[in-house]
Amino acid sequence: NKTEPLYPPAAKAVRARGKTLVLVVVDEKGNVTKATAIDGHPLLRVASETAVKNWKYRAVKENDKAVKFGGKVIIDWDVIAEE
Repeated sequence: NKTEPLYPPAAKAVRARGKTLVLVVVDEKGNVTKATAIDGHPLLRVASETAVKNWKYRAVKENDKAVKFGGKVIIDWDVIAEE
């Protein structure tokens, strides 16, 4: 499940755009336990992290056992700003 990030008023005021890169860690149940924006406009990073922390992933299994995993998420604020 994925919730769309909310475009922050301060970012909207200066027309901040572009992509943010968020590193995520997901537990065995598919819950995001950590989300850290490492690239992108500073006014968009916190909103990106907040959105991704609310996402729910399908559990990943290795040898029939659910495992933690990590990855990268790119949020394209150019698309969000146009909606």
